[in-house]
Amino acid sequence: EPVFANIAADSIDLKFTPNIKPNAYNLSVVSDSVISLALNPGKKWSNPHTADGMTLYLDSLTMNSGANMIEDEKEVAKIIPTPTIQRAADTVIYEQGTSKLVINGTNFRPKEMELMFDPPLEKDKDYILSVKSSTSMVLTR
Repeated sequence: EPVFANIAADSIDLKFTPNIKPNAYNLSVVSDSVISLALNPGKKWSNPHTADGMTLYLDSLTMNSGANMIEDEKEVAKIIPTPTIQRAADTVIYEQGTSKLVINGTNFRPKEMELMFDPPLEKDKDYILSVKSSTSMVLTR
């Protein structure tokens, strides 16, 4: 069904629970049936209070100031807290002698963790990531 055919992105109004202000995201019409939201720099979707995160619900979708097009709120995403890493400036690792590195921080999740390295390393080839808890993960090779 071509819901968004010939509709300008700025004529679409969304309401969420928890509340997200429209200036926090950029809305784009991707196709006649798909819209996309991109978080604006410096903004947050919300502030989950637990490592499990929270559900984001779409409560209202209106176009051109018309009627709400959805009957009941819809689950649209799960917001998880941003992980943090405790800096360990005094930790020394050796190219050949260090086989394990413990990283401490907050909000680590076993299935959704992805690390980026400079220079790039490939997960499961250059290192193996094991999340031990929400505050500790271990890299081995």
